[in-house]
Amino acid sequence: MIKNSILQNILISRIDQFCGIEMLTKKLTFRKSTLKVRDRMMFDSMIQYNKNLYLNPVPCENDFIVYKASSLKALDLLESQIKLNNCKYLSFIHSNILFGVTYTKDIRLLA
Repeated sequence: MIKNSILQNILISRIDQFCGIEMLTKKLTFRKSTLKVRDRMMFDSMIQYNKNLYLNPVPCENDFIVYKASSLKALDLLESQIKLNNCKYLSFIHSNILFGVTYTKDIRLLA
């Protein structure tokens, strides 16, 4: 049986302490309705990734390393949206992604 990664457990705990996955999903889905198509796709990815944390073991450490550029783009998108709409749910997702990027910043994958 595959276990959840340490980072996955931390992210789940942070979501549970903040508002729970259902409320987070609901609020992010509402926010994405005002975005451009490309930005909606990124929001869909963020929503699905966070929901998947609860459904399956996710190699979060590996994801944050391999997809660092995508994580940084997501942070940029969230920062621009937070400036327009000071929303605690957007700020939370931003802080969770930033936490993952920071958590893995000194980790390197072995080839």
